[in-house]
Amino acid sequence: MISFHQAIKIILEAIIPVDAENCPLGSLHGRVLAQEVAAPIDVPPFDNSAMDGFAICSEDAAGARPDRPVSLRLLAEIAAGDAATAPLLKGSTFRILTGAPIPPGADAVIEQERVEFADGQILLKEPVPFGRNVRSRGEDATKGASVLLQGDVLDAARVGIIASVGIGALQVHRIPRVAILTTGNELVEVNQPLKGGQIHDSNSFTLQGLVREAGCEPVLVGPASDSLEDLKKRIRTGLSADALITAGGVSMGTRDMVLQAFRETDVDVLFWKVNIKPGMPFAFGLYRPPGALRPVPVFALPGNPVSAMVTFLQLARPALRILMGSREGLVGTNLKAKLEHDYSKLDGKLHFARGIVRNENGKLVVRITGSQSSGVLTSLSLANCLVVIPETEHLMKAGSEVEVRLTREVAM
Repeated sequence: MISFHQAIKIILEAIIPVDAENCPLGSLHGRVLAQEVAAPIDVPPFDNSAMDGFAICSEDAAGARPDRPVSLRLLAEIAAGDAATAPLLKGSTFRILTGAPIPPGADAVIEQERVEFADGQILLKEPVPFGRNVRSRGEDATKGASVLLQGDVLDAARVGIIASVGIGALQVHRIPRVAILTTGNELVEVNQPLKGGQIHDSNSFTLQGLVREAGCEPVLVGPASDSLEDLKKRIRTGLSADALITAGGVSMGTRDMVLQAFRETDVDVLFWKVNIKPGMPFAFGLYRPPGALRPVPVFALPGNPVSAMVTFLQLARPALRILMGSREGLVGTNLKAKLEHDYSKLDGKLHFARGIVRNENGKLVVRITGSQSSGVLTSLSLANCLVVIPETEHLMKAGSEVEVRLTREVAM
């Protein structure tokens, strides 16, 4: 048995990202960059007005004050999208709208509500500093400057940056295909009636959702029966994907045959059993296809629903983020909170207890969500975090500060 920190280190060091593909701008959202992006143009490409007002030369307003206003003659109006205008003459002004190009000779924009307008002239009653309300050329990005890095996940703002610099397509990592294989004679499809000793196959659907949330494409290849030949057949199918996740069949029972099936399908198991609760019988391995440069990572999760979900979130999900090429999202949102009540344990395992964290009078507090049995999935559906209890702690008193790892968005 190895520690959680040893396990995550072995896993992350073994993962190689999938290859890249060219992707058009309209399909980039959510994808992971496989290249650095440099701006081919200045953004904005010209000096422009940050608001509606009047474009002026700041020197013309240098002596303006309420009892001695400066008068400027209005020449014309410049709107966003207008081409370059005639230069601004001394003692004159242009009405200018937000986003419109600053005319030659102007170096500031005075807000229209700060001037008086009459008889084709404006009256300035205060000085206007150089550069006021002017968005300078290249203020957002200068030509040749790096605006995004390889491994960045493209959210809406980043896609907007790409569009603003005029790039229509980029190299991104393709979306990894992740095979999901649940195991056990007791598993029945959700639309089928249950017979004695049977349960519905919830893990397939939980894992599908988790894989999608991680940014990958799930591919179901199960469930498999408690037959070594059926297991091996489905494992071979799953190994054609970019990663394989199994759930169940990794404990010590007489029908727990996943590890044997791995050995007989050339999966190299790097470790089995991690000093955590829930999820101790987790295993990780690699399948190396002949001639391939990138091994297929294989994650063997316990079959208990909570154990499967916790080990996915803490051990498999960070690896899938690397597999898809991401520099981000390897670790979820981790916070510190005060325990509402005592928490005790007898073993020396690292515990991931399901909890609910909330903001109480400006401070984060967390409570555990009832039964921590690895088969009680409702405790995870009610929870918004996992509370980390270190191996060395056997009693955490109420008021103790603990690490919480969010499992969903929380209003703070």
